[in-house]
Amino acid sequence: MRSSVYLLPLLLVQALWLLAPGLLAGLLLARRDRVPAYLVVPVAGLVGCLCGYVTLWAFFAAHRLGDAAVAVFAAAALLSAPWIVLRRDLRAALRRLDVAAPLVLLLALTLTYAAVTFSCTIAPVAGQVNGFCHLSGFTGDNILPQLFADNVHHGDPRTVTWDWQGSDRPPLQSGVQLLQAPLTESPAWRVMSYEVLTVLLQVLWLPAMWGLLRALRVTTRAVALVIAVCAGTGLCFFNSVFTWPKLLPAALVLLACGVWFFDRRGWWSWTIGGLAAGAAMVAHGGVVFTLLPVGAALLLPRHRPSWASLGAAAAAALLMVAPWVAYQRLYDPPGDRLLKMHLAGIAEPDGRPLGELLRVRYGADGVTGALANKAANAATLFGVQDVQYQLLGHRRTSVVRDEEFRYLALSFGALTLGWLALLRRDARRRLRAAADPGRLRLVLGLAGASLAGWVLLMYGPSTTHLHQGSYATMLLLFAGAGVLFSTLPRWLTGFAVAAQAAYWALVWVAAVWKGHHLHWGYVTVSLVAVAAFAGTLLWLYRRGEDAAVEGAPERPVTAPRPAPAPA
Repeated sequence: MRSSVYLLPLLLVQALWLLAPGLLAGLLLARRDRVPAYLVVPVAGLVGCLCGYVTLWAFFAAHRLGDAAVAVFAAAALLSAPWIVLRRDLRAALRRLDVAAPLVLLLALTLTYAAVTFSCTIAPVAGQVNGFCHLSGFTGDNILPQLFADNVHHGDPRTVTWDWQGSDRPPLQSGVQLLQAPLTESPAWRVMSYEVLTVLLQVLWLPAMWGLLRALRVTTRAVALVIAVCAGTGLCFFNSVFTWPKLLPAALVLLACGVWFFDRRGWWSWTIGGLAAGAAMVAHGGVVFTLLPVGAALLLPRHRPSWASLGAAAAAALLMVAPWVAYQRLYDPPGDRLLKMHLAGIAEPDGRPLGELLRVRYGADGVTGALANKAANAATLFGVQDVQYQLLGHRRTSVVRDEEFRYLALSFGALTLGWLALLRRDARRRLRAAADPGRLRLVLGLAGASLAGWVLLMYGPSTTHLHQGSYATMLLLFAGAGVLFSTLPRWLTGFAVAAQAAYWALVWVAAVWKGHHLHWGYVTVSLVAVAAFAGTLLWLYRRGEDAAVEGAPERPVTAPRPAPAPA
């Protein structure tokens, strides 16, 4: 295990490698008014993922070709950074609040999460990724992308890991690992670099959330509040450090929604959105539960573009998805175990086609059994289940962590107060002042339709635990709840943010660390990183209601209330 002094330099190197080419592309697109400033960082993440995806197929074709791809993209990163620094217009674009703030927050939160993870190990030294306290005793899903990347790198991608084929899990995170193969495939840096890189990928939810909230025309003060609460929830924290790639595709779906619904700027928007949606599908197929209602909404008269635009989006998405589907069907079939598990309730490998399994399973259940399964799925969203699980330990806090991780109704943390804000008599007026009501209704409508489809499509019973669905839906719900949360009195939101931070520190950090081996260098780094993250958010919050940046709302002028007439 490497010393803590390497963590920040390693993060900066890996972030530069991943984001610099896309950051240059995003800034150039923003300069030409092709994308809004608040989507520059999400676009940078998308471009980094595309580079990783190309690298994956290059290694699959030939090891030398993969090495060449790594060298080309590393050179692109090294050239992109000075290009941005040396050009005055790009430096000015980079300093814009909607670019600089989410980028700084992305790095600060990644450093925080990674340092917290590295601070505690089960044994005195962690020899593998799952030797850290926050990653042990759960499943091996977080290292399946790492193992698949290793197999591709070694020229044997069809190697079976446990009882999983390589084709059973989407490959995007594996591709990004191979993009940085000199680090991630090096025995000396393998553990640390893989965790840092994949945490960075998952924390792309933060700039994606920033972009979505700005598209809803929310002020920076409100954005800071929402991100502060989100960062302290179990959903965002645990799924960022336990890096089964679920938050990465969620971030990509939010980027697609941003360019498709809220900021259309010609064929660029449809191409970027199509690439983002396709990349999300090859990162984790669970996002299909969100993409289905997104696609349906694009066919409604209010949102429907030209057929040429739809064709551009579909072609871009197909460009991403088709190679992986061909790999699954032709090279390492069948590659459909997750589909059978979720849609037909078959957990073990089964050679029968999905259609046959659906006929057999639903035929055996009958209408009554199927309806009972769907009712149990709906009830599970609210934590109505007789079984009690534990996450990261065996104390009472382990049950609390698991319930927050598992059940939708318990996952919002302090943002739950946002839903309660709807009970206020003046909620509608406050909402009109806080965000664009039409756009907010669309976000909540997409999330609601996604949840309904998820409940109905999952075989059941009680198979709608959050990690079995789409985290893109959860980010949409978090954004909606966050907008509502921002309308509450300032004293209440301030108290709620402080309570959420304390809850995270006690339940998700201190309680997990208790009784294990602490590494004080990393503990120190985590404290410094928390201070940097919190300080940045506090600075954004104290800027007040100033939202004079791209994507800001034009505030409706509210006339003062007349003084009451004397009795």
